[in-house]
Amino acid sequence: MRVPIKFRRGALIALATFGFAACQSTEPILFIATPGYVDAQVALREEALRQEYDQRIAELERELAQQKEVSDELSGLATVIGEIEASNQELQALADQVESELTSIPLDTIQTIVDVLTRHIEGNQ
Repeated sequence: MRVPIKFRRGALIALATFGFAACQSTEPILFIATPGYVDAQVALREEALRQEYDQRIAELERELAQQKEVSDELSGLATVIGEIEASNQELQALADQVESELTSIPLDTIQTIVDVLTRHIEGNQ
């Protein structure tokens, strides 16, 4: 038995319409992934990756800011250490100057100064 041409055309048109509609569907049809479904899944994955990358970039920016803070603190500490070294050198120069001046003072005068300082310290304790 032959199927009428009108029926074949109608079935072909219905099948083509169903095929085009399936292509735009975002859900699989009978275990077949439609292009719309694939595109939707790709878009979901891309968004998840984008969010993951954005979070990682934000984390790296925070770490970079923390490292910059530490670097700035170290730079400040280096400045303070330089000032302390300059102060120590100045104190050493003063100590050398006092030592050279003490050598010109008679020994009995130095002994008198030591005695006075000792009594003063003992009186304040």
